Amino acid sequence: MKLKAPLIITYLYSICAIAPDSYSQGGENADQKIKELPAFEATSQQNPVDLGMPTVSIKLDETDFEKINFINPEDALKYSPNINVRKRFIGDQNGVLSIRGNSVFQNARTLVFADGVNLTDLLFNRWNGSPKWQIISPDEVYSVEVYYGPYSAQYSGNAMNGVVNYFTKMPIEKEYVVRASYFSQSYKSYSTDDQFNGYKGFASFGNRSGKFSYYGFYQRLENDSHPQSFVRKVSPGVADGTETAVTGVIQDLDPGNLNRAVLGAVSFNETRQDLFKFKGAYDFSNEIRGQFTVGLWNTRDDTKRVDNYLRDGSGNTVWSGDIQYDGLTVNTKSSDWRIRQRDRENLLFGSTLEGRLDNDWDFQTYFTYYGILKDRTLASDENPADPSFDGSGRVQDLEDTGWFSYDFKIGWDEFLENKRLRVFAGVHYSKFEYNVDEFSSTDFANGLVDGSRRNGDGGKTATPAIYAQADYDLTEEWTVTFGARAEYWRATEGKDYRSGTTYHHPVREGEDISPKFSLAYKPDENWDVRLSLAKAVRYPLVSELFVGDPDTRSTVINNPTLNPAEVFAKTLIFERLLEDGMMRLAFFHNDETDTIFRQTADTTSGKPMTTFVNIDEVLTQGVEFSIQKDGVFSDALDLSFNASYNDTEIRKNSVDPSIVGNEIPRVPQWRINLLATYHLSSKWDASVGFRHADGSFNDLDNSDTNHNTYRGISSFNVWDLKTSYEPRDGLLLSAGIDNVFDEEYWMSHPFPQRTFFLDAKWSF
Repeated sequence: MKLKAPLIITYLYSICAIAPDSYSQGGENADQKIKELPAFEATSQQNPVDLGMPTVSIKLDETDFEKINFINPEDALKYSPNINVRKRFIGDQNGVLSIRGNSVFQNARTLVFADGVNLTDLLFNRWNGSPKWQIISPDEVYSVEVYYGPYSAQYSGNAMNGVVNYFTKMPIEKEYVVRASYFSQSYKSYSTDDQFNGYKGFASFGNRSGKFSYYGFYQRLENDSHPQSFVRKVSPGVADGTETAVTGVIQDLDPGNLNRAVLGAVSFNETRQDLFKFKGAYDFSNEIRGQFTVGLWNTRDDTKRVDNYLRDGSGNTVWSGDIQYDGLTVNTKSSDWRIRQRDRENLLFGSTLEGRLDNDWDFQTYFTYYGILKDRTLASDENPADPSFDGSGRVQDLEDTGWFSYDFKIGWDEFLENKRLRVFAGVHYSKFEYNVDEFSSTDFANGLVDGSRRNGDGGKTATPAIYAQADYDLTEEWTVTFGARAEYWRATEGKDYRSGTTYHHPVREGEDISPKFSLAYKPDENWDVRLSLAKAVRYPLVSELFVGDPDTRSTVINNPTLNPAEVFAKTLIFERLLEDGMMRLAFFHNDETDTIFRQTADTTSGKPMTTFVNIDEVLTQGVEFSIQKDGVFSDALDLSFNASYNDTEIRKNSVDPSIVGNEIPRVPQWRINLLATYHLSSKWDASVGFRHADGSFNDLDNSDTNHNTYRGISSFNVWDLKTSYEPRDGLLLSAGIDNVFDEEYWMSHPFPQRTFFLDAKWSF
């Protein structure tokens, strides 16, 4: 689907021009659009020391969440401009985030917070480096704010592409909530054809007693996912008759257009997640308030099911050896069909204290601790149904892994008694630590560690910083913003285990200053124009520097010599307020040096080798258009639409010049979203959503041109439906469908097909 940006913008501007502006929330039909709010208010974390974001920003609230099938917290972002979360199934714990022009496997360039608590996993920059979405329940979310780009000094260089802030609820009176959700997906691909079901239960209580308010809940999610991977073999040879003749092989082309044999489906993820969370807030005075959050999140993920398509002449399943089909031959190994089980326990603690002191300056301080109490993975060497199965496998343990961070900010609305000058300044410290041990085992199912060491990697990074930012009103129409962030980075205790030896790496250090600048022009109350410029530095992570991940199929090695990535980001924004809506056009242009990216190459051993490398120069630029309006053509119809165009290009690379001119993988050129809601009555709503993204490459060499297949990054056009009905106060019923037309699409892994939702929420 290729569209031209000027045509889209012209067409949508014309819609705004002809759309009726008569509706307003205070009008006679307002009661058709506003539902009675529950007994909650926003959490205490209100960011009093905040000058606003000198960049593109969006805000979503509960009225937006009611329009979508909102099962996991990351679903709140599904229709937001130029954003993608790689959510492969409901309950996916590897939902990495992309904003604007970064790949989802460059997740270290985005930051996610909840009430000031840092949820960003800056240990990994791969599929397993997703934010800790699971520590939030959708039912507690009050609003979500997204800031595009690194234009605020209060955020580290990991905000290169953007920041997501979740704000959650606290009670103002006694309330109990019970909620039950059911979802079911029909899935068919290759020779797998099945129904996959799940549910989510939620129960909460909250109250306020004097100056103290508290809120606690328990959430349980269980879901069986469709297969996340398929056993495949490329470039089959010519059979000579000595191989085992089989049926069940599916033939197709891989993303590089090589002949491929698909032998079966694996990685059916059976997930069970329990979240216990308690929050308390206390008003020390009318001006000062504190809050704490404690969350315990337990998960178990089993990938024990496999669909092996291979059958010999007697109908027996074939697990290993040379096989032949249609005159061709490939080899399958017992390890192709192995199973896994992973058990995790995670603890999160966060606290916030904020307010205003007598000398008219605001302050805010918050602390975050995230620690892994348990993280053990048991993996077999063969499938238990394989006659060669002997119970052997591997056991992997994470220990002393997690992070903590601390921030203190102060601000003045009229600095030095100048009514035109607003200032904030702050200090930051964060530390991330990772340690993993992996051993071979003769009894993997019971977690017995009695074999040889396979892995023993780890390390630490720490980043103290100071920052300041100021807004100055030059005139009533013009405002200028200056800011800077100074960071010092240190990586220590790096070690990795290779070929029976533990290698210890020297200490790495770095420091930098990142200036920020913005100039805003507001000719009247309806228009805003802003130019923002910023430098940001993203330092390497523990796993990029020190951690390997060897297995039987590939070799992942570290790169302790990585340079930090640096970007000079520019954004030009035009915004116009509409009657009950807004319209925005934004242009962004980022010049990047030493971009950190994961690269895979073939080796003489036949095992692909993967490591992290620096790409010398990358250009990322694009345009974003969005419009949101209530009361379009009818008082009852709300509409939001956004279209984003991304252009990425590798400009220079001394290590591998052959990739110069190529695109950054997993960044689609076009992202388009539409969400329309019709208010059938004050109690009944119906919504239609549409999501589109172009196909893109998966590899830096851009040789994978066959996008619409397993392991490719395909385009998709997905339609969603949702309807909600409130039969009486306190009871909300809803039903929905994601991917209504059952489109099959891929982001390397297969993505969900038609999924049905039923939901009931009772507040009392």
